[in-house]
Formats: sequence, structure tokens, C-alpha cells
Amino acid sequence: MVDIKKITEFIENKVRNLGYEPEEISIKYLGNQILVKVIIDRTDRFISVGDCSYVSKNIENYLEQEIPGRFTIEVSSPGADRELKKDSDFERFKGMHVELFMKDGRRITGKLMAKIEGKIYIIPHNNKKGKKTQGTKENKILDFPVDMVKKVKLCPII
Repeated sequence: MVDIKKITEFIENKVRNLGYEPEEISIKYLGNQILVKVIIDRTDRFISVGDCSYVSKNIENYLEQEIPGRFTIEVSSPGADRELKKDSDFERFKGMHVELFMKDGRRITGKLMAKIEGKIYIIPHNNKKGKKTQGTKENKILDFPVDMVKKVKLCPII
């Protein structure tokens, strides 16, 4: 039996010691093998393929000792269209283009201005037909209560 908690704690600590932030770690049984998925990030720059390879090599030996049988390890970045989850994400990506997925099904794109006191502030973009989002004036900052928003993702291509 694999000690998932022990492996997860090791990976979290190792990733931090290597200079990265462990965004997500999951360990799943897939038939007769185990999938170890690690998503890493840095606050000073985006993650490269070299970063993923470096982290993978640095945890692989440990996993070989802790996981009997076959396993696959995947190390990746949150991606260019990453979901913003923590307050620090909103601060880090202020000024970037985002897409808000509202609980009522609407999607709103715009430039992220801030997340303050339970509200997300953006300057909405024009939609593809040239009409202003929700009939707003250009450069007007709108606020959306966090409890009305399902998720917020970076929107690298507008």
C-alpha cells in the first residue's frame, strides 16, 4: 500500500526546496499503475519545459523507493490560461486579460484591475461583434461579487 500523504508531503517540500511553488499534487491509481501529477509555478517567471524536467528528475528516485511497481510522473505548469485561485494570483496577474465564468452561465472578459473585499474588478472588453460588454462604456471598471463568480482564468488570446 502506498502512503499517499507521505509522498505528497515529500513532493511539496522538495518542490519548495527546488525554488518552485507546488500548485497541485495528485496521486491516482490507474489500473495496475499509479499516476503522480505535479503542477508547479514560480512567482518571478513562467515555467519552462526545463523546469518541469528538473523537478521530475529530483523526485523520481524518491518515488521509485516509495511506490512498488509501475508509476508515471507528470510535472507541468498551470498553463497560460491558468485559473486564478489565491489572492496572490489576482495580485500577480493584475493588468492581464481574464475571463470570468459566472455562476449564471455568463462569460465576461476584461482586464483584471483588482480583487478587493470580496469583489473582482475588471475593465470589460468589447465582444467579437464590436458591441460593448453589458452595454458599458469603454474603460469603465466593473465589479463582480466573488460569490457570483464560478472561476476566473487568464485569457492569453483575446
